[in-house]
Order: sequence, then C-alpha cells, then structure tokens
Amino acid sequence: MALKELVVALFVLGAVLLSWPFLTMFNVSRAVLGIALLVFYLFRVWAAITGGRAISGHLQQALEVASVAQAGEVDGIRLELAALHFVVGER
Repeated sequence: MALKELVVALFVLGAVLLSWPFLTMFNVSRAVLGIALLVFYLFRVWAAITGGRAISGHLQQALEVASVAQAGEVDGIRLELAALHFVVGER
C-alpha cells in the first residue's frame, strides 16, 4: 500500500512543482550552465518525477518477487534464488 501512496505523492508533487507560481519564479533571464533557468528547472523536475516513478516500479517488482519467494518451491525451482538474482540485477 505504501508504494501506491508514493505514486500519488509523486503526482501531487509534480502538479505543485509545475504550477503557475513555481514556473513564474524560475521564468527569469538567468542561465545555469548556459541553459535558461526555466528550462533547467523543468528538466530537473521531470527527471526527479521520472526517477521516483522508476524507483517505485522497481521496488514494486522486487516486493512481488520477494512475496512469491516466501511461498517456497514452485515447480521444483527455489524462488528465493530467483528473488536474489532479481534484487542483485541478474534477471
């Protein structure tokens, strides 16, 4: 249930950070690393939301594999080993 709340929180945070008051705050004639501040801000917000969603999706898959692994053997395959490979990154 906590992961669903994380996704909702990411959506609300994105909506707030992309609202009019925040966008006007960064709509000034300054540059960061040669990029307009507003464009830099939009990219950073997009990257943070996308990264957070990717991490929550990965956590969801890992939790599903771990919950199946606790059930024991299925079709003669030790699911704990499969869960370990998933968490380490070997699929």
